[in-house]
Amino acid sequence: MDTLYFDLLKLGYHFGLAVIVGGGLALGGLAAPAIFRTLRAADVCYVSSLHDGMNLVAKEFVAAREDERGVLVLSRFTGAARELTEALIVNPYDLEEASAALATALAMPAAQQAERMRAMRRLVGEFNVYRWAGKMLVDAGRVRQQGRLSDRLTMGLQRIEGGAP
Repeated sequence: MDTLYFDLLKLGYHFGLAVIVGGGLALGGLAAPAIFRTLRAADVCYVSSLHDGMNLVAKEFVAAREDERGVLVLSRFTGAARELTEALIVNPYDLEEASAALATALAMPAAQQAERMRAMRRLVGEFNVYRWAGKMLVDAGRVRQQGRLSDRLTMGLQRIEGGAP
């Protein structure tokens, strides 16, 4: 096991962090119930993606927190950062900013954690896979309808330019 990886695991265990390393949960390889328990036990979930990704981990952390505790720290490069605005958003390339966010997360009062988590849980609950799929179908229908209208307009222009049918 890589020394940095092992040190991050120890750090996560010591401070109650769900540590995200190289695109995967540092406690990876666990079955879903064990991951759920880990996310429930973590005081902080830090998703440090350097490019878009890891949205599901962030949303799983929020979904697992029925107790409305815990703080989500997100890289600004994740898609989830645009949705989960109550998370602490950081530039993972800026070590001082990321460190300050982790310190803030660890010191955040329970009432503030609950307020932020409630807002994120509402969003995750509302914009679930069913809502996403429905939106995709509505958008596809709208595009198809626009295509039909465009075809009719094009046919009408051809008639006008070419004279009467």
